[in-house]
Amino acid sequence: MYKTRAELDRRWNAKSYLCNGSEDKENANIWEPRARRLSGHTDSVYCLEFDSSRIITGSRDRTIKVWSVKTGRCLATITGHRGSVLCLKFDQDFDLDEANSLTEDGLQGWRKGFMVSGSSDTSVCVWDLYAHPSEGEDGEEMAIMAEMRGVLRGHTGGVLDLRISDKWIISCSKDTLIRVWNRSTLALHCTLKGHEGPVNAVGLQGNRVVSASGDGNMILWDITKGERLRTFEGHDRGLACIDFKDDYIVSGSNDCHDMLVRALSFDPRSGRLVSGSYDRTVKVWDMHTGKMIREFKTCHASHIFDVKFDCNRIVSDSLSTQTMKYFSTRGGGEVLSFEETVLTGLAPDGGLYIPESIPHLPEGWQTAWAHHSFVDLSVEILSLYISSSEISRKELRALVEKSYGTFRHPDVAPIKKLNDKTYILELFHGPTFAFKDVALQLLGNLFEFFLSRRNAKKAAGEKQEQLTVVGATSGDTGSAAIYGLRNKSNISIFILHPKGRVSPIQEAQMTTVTDANVHNLAVKGTFDDCQDIVKALFADKAFNAKHHLGAVNSINWARILAQTVYYFLSYFHLGRHLSSTLSPDELTNIKIQYVVPTGNFGDILAGYFAKRMGLPMVKLVIATNSNDILARFWKSGAYEKTDTSAEPAEGATAPAEGASDGKQGTAVGGVKETLSPAMDILVSSNFERLLWYLAYEALAESDAETRPGACETLNSWMQKVKTDGRVEVPTKSSNWLDEISWRSEYLMSSIRSYFEAEPSYVADPHTAVGLAAARRIALQNKPSTCK
Repeated sequence: MYKTRAELDRRWNAKSYLCNGSEDKENANIWEPRARRLSGHTDSVYCLEFDSSRIITGSRDRTIKVWSVKTGRCLATITGHRGSVLCLKFDQDFDLDEANSLTEDGLQGWRKGFMVSGSSDTSVCVWDLYAHPSEGEDGEEMAIMAEMRGVLRGHTGGVLDLRISDKWIISCSKDTLIRVWNRSTLALHCTLKGHEGPVNAVGLQGNRVVSASGDGNMILWDITKGERLRTFEGHDRGLACIDFKDDYIVSGSNDCHDMLVRALSFDPRSGRLVSGSYDRTVKVWDMHTGKMIREFKTCHASHIFDVKFDCNRIVSDSLSTQTMKYFSTRGGGEVLSFEETVLTGLAPDGGLYIPESIPHLPEGWQTAWAHHSFVDLSVEILSLYISSSEISRKELRALVEKSYGTFRHPDVAPIKKLNDKTYILELFHGPTFAFKDVALQLLGNLFEFFLSRRNAKKAAGEKQEQLTVVGATSGDTGSAAIYGLRNKSNISIFILHPKGRVSPIQEAQMTTVTDANVHNLAVKGTFDDCQDIVKALFADKAFNAKHHLGAVNSINWARILAQTVYYFLSYFHLGRHLSSTLSPDELTNIKIQYVVPTGNFGDILAGYFAKRMGLPMVKLVIATNSNDILARFWKSGAYEKTDTSAEPAEGATAPAEGASDGKQGTAVGGVKETLSPAMDILVSSNFERLLWYLAYEALAESDAETRPGACETLNSWMQKVKTDGRVEVPTKSSNWLDEISWRSEYLMSSIRSYFEAEPSYVADPHTAVGLAAARRIALQNKPSTCK
């Protein structure tokens, strides 16, 4: 026993070496893990169990698959559930026990086992498993099949976890209940009530059950009597997982990982605990000291849903991102490829497309990408979201080079130092001098690339596929979209702008382009009115099908994706600026605060994705003008169209301090007219994407199948905004987002002060919103970048 323990300690604590060139070959062979990837499910894998010969997995695709540990081959696919398979348990190594041998005619040589599976369809399916030795491609392996014995019903919510013993089947559910069933008769023994939130996990030892809930509590039960023995408190947030062996109970929440701990597995004999998290990492811990022994960062590119450990092997499951798919924030319609997402724009249910998972940055990215150009970074980052089967790396590079070859600065988006604490990220070096050129030059080329490829496959004389692009603009989107799509084959573009509410220069940039495929429409009203028209057109299925509508507004996912690149570029450029004053270690750990003038929320949302991918930043600051619905939301948690403080329209009264700009602001439909018209937006379309993630993070505390739940929650929020003009939303999880709003009279002062400073800098009114905010909230020794 002690010798075995010492050997395990040596193995777990061995340093990680690469065999190639390592000085410690013995430890290298021990700890460079051998990984086998199992691919076959068509959606997220939510649960798994394994023994010496097989791995059994359950998926959102409603199937259970059995895999050979030896070969990785799928041995069987089991169907029967009408919803996602969220949990399963089976008798491990049942085929090694001669007592399980069958003697009936036709079944000689087969051995019988037992399995249960729980689903979002609220049912527990009970299965008989049958295994038989057979000859596989790589030698002997076990053939396996399953037969449903019965279905246990009674839960009114998804079944989130299961445990089995020789006597009991234990199920727990989103409905707050634990149900105890007799394994032999499948009869209900008792129902355990006591939690106030979903019961996410259960553990079973003999006649004792421990349950973990989204209410933050664990409860120990005596199931023979159906009584509560003890309540354990200690987690501030909901519990997502639990493991119960011998006299140890281990629970998981948001501790020790960057995101929710979704799975735990431990061995009391070795004293080792393994945890899997939504942050994509698997960690190994010493239970006696609480210290982390090992961390696996690069095995998964998406959330880890389950992990199992037997001292020698760790098996973990996740959502495969070999082919990234996209779904609507409102849960309707089909899951789409990148190409389909780009060409579709707005989802049929009115939602916006987001990726099934946010990819993690590859190991060593800070070193590998440190001297990359904008084009190089674009290829690296975009390829994390675009499968090479859709656009090869060579094709992607050609598209990126074509898109940014039109920019006047070799860096595309350089940064400029204003003072020791503030840098400007200059995004005006594109064809129309608008930051939206960064996304729209690429989007136009993506449209043309996909259409050309589709039409090349058509037979001679067959009708060519066309795209009708419709967009709304408050100023710079229109001209940038027109310059990105002008003279593109098989593409027509219609841009709606609020009449008299865009600058004369921007209006001229749009209306003086005479290409035959470009059309401008002036709308009496505000940008929100224009945006509503665009959304109504996309929602009209018959009209959409006839004209094949495409979107250039930042409701199109490709817009957001393209804009994430300059966050990474600015990170590296800032490091170069500071290289003379900081040590290499300090440069590696540099963190930035981004202050983003915000209108339709697309630019700052790109920063949100960059942060979630792993870009180190202290905070994202939402800088708004007097149309401050976003600023008010972050202060109160209420997203509401009407400012309940009833502040007068901008410029209606003289400010207490600062020079007035002399412009009499007016409010049209709740939107106040300001000096920064591109930000004069009441309802920011892209904010819906962030709201989805807020819903997802809130539900992750208590719900195993969070994606559908987040869509359902978002739908209810958007309906409240539509009917009541207001909704309360939890914001506690995004503590690295902040807000500041500014009135135009202060912006004039901001423009003047930077113009008169040394070095002198001329800022447009939109940039001035960010500069004013950056000056006010400058952090000690943390550089900020204003965009």
